[in-house]
Amino acid sequence: MRRYADFFVINTIIFIFAVENGQEDTGDGSPLIYYPKIKFTMIEKSVIEGLVAQYMIDNQLELVEVKVNKANNIKVFFDAPGRSVTIDDCVKLSRFIEAGLDRDKEDFSLMVSSSGKEKNINEE
Repeated sequence: MRRYADFFVINTIIFIFAVENGQEDTGDGSPLIYYPKIKFTMIEKSVIEGLVAQYMIDNQLELVEVKVNKANNIKVFFDAPGRSVTIDDCVKLSRFIEAGLDRDKEDFSLMVSSSGKEKNINEE
């Protein structure tokens, strides 16, 4: 059986060393596990709202709601006044938002949807 003896961080990599139970840690072992150290920052709802504001105007769309949780799961709900929301509308808005955010700074998942069940999504 192994126990974790020590760990340290160099840059953004975490190294974890292990020794056998009852053995002295001489400090010359190889890392048992290492993985990138990930720092997450929560994306603010206002950032998403600001990002899509002009897009909504330019494409005659209406932002209904933005939800962002601590895990950066972003949900954007919108409407297309006077017509049904299309899958193409969702794809274009999703790509626009993705282009405006930096995955190197914060990881996120994104869901773009029409504003409700009463709004049908039409394929075009």
